[in-house]
Amino acid sequence: MKSISLRQINNNIVKRCIKCNRKLSLEKFGKDQNRKDGFYPWCKECKNQYGREKYPKYKERISKRQKQYQKENKEIIKQKNKKHRQENLEIYRKRSIEFYLKNKNNIKKKHQLYRLNNKEKIKQKNKIYSFKNKEKISQYAKQHNRSLQGRDMRSKRLYGVSVSDMLEWQNYKCAICQQVENGRQLSIDHCHKTGQVRMLLCGPCNHGGGIIDNIELLRARIEYLEVYKSP
Repeated sequence: MKSISLRQINNNIVKRCIKCNRKLSLEKFGKDQNRKDGFYPWCKECKNQYGREKYPKYKERISKRQKQYQKENKEIIKQKNKKHRQENLEIYRKRSIEFYLKNKNNIKKKHQLYRLNNKEKIKQKNKIYSFKNKEKISQYAKQHNRSLQGRDMRSKRLYGVSVSDMLEWQNYKCAICQQVENGRQLSIDHCHKTGQVRMLLCGPCNHGGGIIDNIELLRARIEYLEVYKSP
């Protein structure tokens, strides 16, 4: 075998591949710590070509060896993968998003099929998780329900309207007393007989408790109800 050495040509360090005999830049060679120069003697192209030609012949042997290694080194592989993922988190995220966007419909169908065929298993799993994480779930539910996204989801489910759109339209103020939403959330007022959605009101105006002794607010309340008077 020829002795391999790194050479500098036009300020670029190159290496000769002993397979194809070409002088190539170092990025064309795979790294090998057992070599003096730190690189594999064959370029990546030659190495890949050789692998493609020989793989079918040794496929079974390679597969058996890989399975054996994985079986004996589960924890090492797990820690390696975890470390690699943490070091390349952005790359993994980007790949995941790209894969999801390309296979969105197939992924959804696969998930739907799994849920359909594993109802009891999912139910049991959720039950165990809920029992073990009561406090966590409770805290998350409170935060979610208070968030604008949570309020939107609830209002769309119950009344078919968006709280965020109504808040923007009302300039974040109660429709009767014009009190700005601050700390305490404005509620959706609706007719209990017809189900008609009216506007967003603060707690006192919605329940009437804060306007009994205030003539101006009583008048505003009457005008408000006149607009949404049931037929």
